[in-house]
Amino acid sequence: MSIHFGEKCFWEDRSKRTLLGVFKLSILDLDKLAVKRIYKKFTLVKYRSTEKHLIEYMNLRNNGCDVLLTDLRIDFVSKFEFYLQAIKGLSINSSGKMIKNLKKVVRDCVDKDWLD
Repeated sequence: MSIHFGEKCFWEDRSKRTLLGVFKLSILDLDKLAVKRIYKKFTLVKYRSTEKHLIEYMNLRNNGCDVLLTDLRIDFVSKFEFYLQAIKGLSINSSGKMIKNLKKVVRDCVDKDWLD
């Protein structure tokens, strides 16, 4: 299965992969695993919540523009964590869980050679 964004296949063009694009793919995978009861549905809910906050953060920070994986830097995560705690008022535990979810998605990208 391949997902097409623009003209090139998402799997082929490494320079066009975005954070939200791969996050959505991860959620689709988690959904399939939740149906098979490998993951709990609550895990899927938490990833969707993280995605929602990422979208809100990008709307605030990047005028709604997604971040290319190749442009992703550690300061993005630090600023996202600050946003979750200072702007959204989430506790350290809640924001930490969202950062953990984000870290897992990024680590999966590294494992798939989508990110160095």
